[in-house]
Amino acid sequence: MKNYIVICTLNENHEVFATFHKVEELDPMAKAMLEVNVHNATELPTDQLAEDMSERVYPFATLQTNTIYVFQFDAFETPVEYNCSTHSESAEEHLMRILGFRKCDRCGAWVNPQDIRTGSSTWDGRTRLCQSCVALANQREETRRVITLNGYHDCHGRITQLCQAPSETWSMDNLPQITLGLEMEYSNGRNRHTSMTATEEFWRVANPRARTNRVFHCEQDCTVSGEIISNIMTKQFALNHFDWSILTNQLRANGNDESIASVGFHVHIGRQALGSTQKEQAINFLKLQYILKAYENDWIKVSGRRPSEMGYCSMFDMSTIESLKNTLEQTTEVADAMRVLPYGMSCSHGSALIMCDDRKTFELRIGKSTNDPEKIKHYLSLVIGVVENIKNIRFDKIYCMGKIFKLVPSETMNYWRKNGAFLNTIAQDSRGIATALRA
Repeated sequence: MKNYIVICTLNENHEVFATFHKVEELDPMAKAMLEVNVHNATELPTDQLAEDMSERVYPFATLQTNTIYVFQFDAFETPVEYNCSTHSESAEEHLMRILGFRKCDRCGAWVNPQDIRTGSSTWDGRTRLCQSCVALANQREETRRVITLNGYHDCHGRITQLCQAPSETWSMDNLPQITLGLEMEYSNGRNRHTSMTATEEFWRVANPRARTNRVFHCEQDCTVSGEIISNIMTKQFALNHFDWSILTNQLRANGNDESIASVGFHVHIGRQALGSTQKEQAINFLKLQYILKAYENDWIKVSGRRPSEMGYCSMFDMSTIESLKNTLEQTTEVADAMRVLPYGMSCSHGSALIMCDDRKTFELRIGKSTNDPEKIKHYLSLVIGVVENIKNIRFDKIYCMGKIFKLVPSETMNYWRKNGAFLNTIAQDSRGIATALRA
């Protein structure tokens, strides 16, 4: 046998499974077993590769599936153009990278293609770690539980997952009617954070190296100390499964000062909650704007802010809302409906309710950061209940509390009424909007 051995095979999906062996590092038993495998394997054809390295792709079509191949060599020494797509300094390295191998940036070990596919090794956009280095990094971070905050809106290392209750079977390709996510800013009033020491419970749901059960992602923010952003959640997960004290205990550990006006609590909701077409979504988004403005003082109490602090998330005035409604009434093409919203109502981050640029969510921005887990749950329950029923509210009943809060649980309404919100209806004076839009 030669000094270096690569054993590989190709499955029916043309996925490469391969292992790399340094013969000198093997014990006698492992070496004997490898010799048997090499003896029974077919030599990997490398003649085409050697003839024309400029192709820079391995002719996998010439390989037979479910056949064991071997590629062996004594050194990484065959010259090759360095500027080829794999950035390899030898033909041997070039072939290994074409097969799917990569190098660990920490220890230099070769990472096999199946570990890359399964996530046993990690790549965060900057650094690749092999399975062993991942385990060491996790062990060190588990002891310290230090989370480095990503840059503002930096998606490196972020894993998009659907957080759902154990009994649910939704997927990213099959979402329920209501999906949501939250952004919770925090501030200690003194400095911006680049890292945080996680509580033991928060670490379990926000470990930046975890491949599953990632509920939260943590970021820096130029206006506050930091920001904690959730993954996508189902209604069942957010209201009945997740323990929000895990988040609020972390906020307290970060020194979050609830008296600071600039820290926000923002809720994103999937646009599918507003309807199946763009016109439906535009109309029901408009209804929410009416409800926010009509009951503005009540929503301010829900937000946790003083009226003077609403500059960060101000309601649109009624004339703007009416103007948008008139525009939508004249919009006959469904595809034009959603184009009206960004221009008819600014998507400024100073607005209370906006359509987001991702074209997947809309965002309620009135909330103020809180260290109270009960308040988070009742805030989400109120918002979800209103959004979930908005399609069923006619414009002539738009101010009727019985319609608006039909799907909001009674314990949530009692909670907000004890806090002075939604004690009086305006439906007696303003019964609704005369003209009804149609999708």
